[in-house]
Amino acid sequence: MAEHAAKHIQLHDQHLTHQSQGNTSELHNDYAEHAVVEDSMHAQSFVGRAAIMGRKNLVLAAASDATISVTNRIVHGNQVTAEWVATGTHTGNLPGLPASGRSFTLRGVTVVIREKGKIVREALYYDVSELHRQLR
Repeated sequence: MAEHAAKHIQLHDQHLTHQSQGNTSELHNDYAEHAVVEDSMHAQSFVGRAAIMGRKNLVLAAASDATISVTNRIVHGNQVTAEWVATGTHTGNLPGLPASGRSFTLRGVTVVIREKGKIVREALYYDVSELHRQLR
């Protein structure tokens, strides 16, 4: 069990490193072809690698200096649930939020489910109204 949990944490850490480095090629490979991403900011899910990478590219451009600090993480089976704090500067447009140059700090939770080492589902939960408040 401990090895299984350690492997999931290692894969999650790698994913966060790929994201922090803007390594879109590796981010693309982190997801299964049929993966689904749910994001509190968007009414619709992102289905498939192309849609998911479109979202990732938007997020990377919107806060190129963003950092994510994991504050708590739990592995249960093939699921990793991570509490995090994201900080950065709003340098690019987000839906309904033109680039403001303002700094932000946002707390949230992400649930990641993997099969055969690839992310098949990722759900991001955070207070969108708090993000809007900080960036307007």
